[in-house]
Amino acid sequence: MKVCLNQEAQDTQAVYNTTPHHPFVKPERNIMQKFKNTVIRSTTAIFLTIASLSVQAKPLMTITCAEPNGTRTDFYAGEFKEDKDGFAGVTLKILFDSKKAQQATVLYEPANIAKEIGIKNPSTLFKIVAQNTHKISMIGQPNPDGVHLYTLYPKLGIGYFSIQRYNDVRGGEASTAALIGKCTVAAQ
Repeated sequence: MKVCLNQEAQDTQAVYNTTPHHPFVKPERNIMQKFKNTVIRSTTAIFLTIASLSVQAKPLMTITCAEPNGTRTDFYAGEFKEDKDGFAGVTLKILFDSKKAQQATVLYEPANIAKEIGIKNPSTLFKIVAQNTHKISMIGQPNPDGVHLYTLYPKLGIGYFSIQRYNDVRGGEASTAALIGKCTVAAQ
C-alpha cells in the first residue's frame, strides 16, 4: 500500500533522510547531546580556571624604588661626555614570588612615562645572579640594545642601577649610567 504525503511532509522527510543521524536516535536527542556536551565543557573550563588560580604564585616580597638618578657617560666621536640622567617620573617596582626562585619581575611605573624615557618593555623579567642577607643583584634587558644590572640593599633601603647600552646615533654611541634610588621593602 502506497501512502501519499503532502508536499510539506515530503520536504520534511527529504531533509530528515539527507541529515546524518543514527537510525535509532531522533534529532531531538542530538540537540540534547550537544547541550549536555556544552555543559560538561563549561563545567570543566570553570573547574580548571579555579584550580589554576589556587596554584598561582604567591608574592614573597616587593621592593619599590623611587626615581633612580645619577650620571650617564656617553662615548662618541672619540670622546667621553658626562651628563645627569635618571628615570624621571618613573618608579621601579620589583616583585619576587614563590614560583620564580631565581627571577624577579621589574615593573617601570607608570608604563607610559617609562616608554617615553626609552624603556621599551615596562614589565621585564630579571635573572637573580647573586643574593645573600644583605643584597640582591639581578640582570635584565628591558631594551634590546642594552643590559641593566640592579643591586638592591633591602636592609639599607637603597638600590644601585647600572645600565650599559649602544645607541645608533652620532655614528654609534656607547653609553653607561650609574643611578641610585631610595627603596622600600614590603614583605608579603
